[in-house]
Amino acid sequence: MSDFFDGGTNKKIVLVVLSLGLSQCHQRIQSMKKRKYWWSCQRILGEMRSQ
Repeated sequence: MSDFFDGGTNKKIVLVVLSLGLSQCHQRIQSMKKRKYWWSCQRILGEMRSQ
């Protein structure tokens, strides 16, 4: 998981994900490349907001 903490933007998003549901995001990004981490989290956060 430490590989995802390599940039300021990622750190900010991780803080948001931690507060909204890190487990859901982590399950998705485990099978994705790091460059898609931001987009996958944004999509998940969007799904959570719409609920």
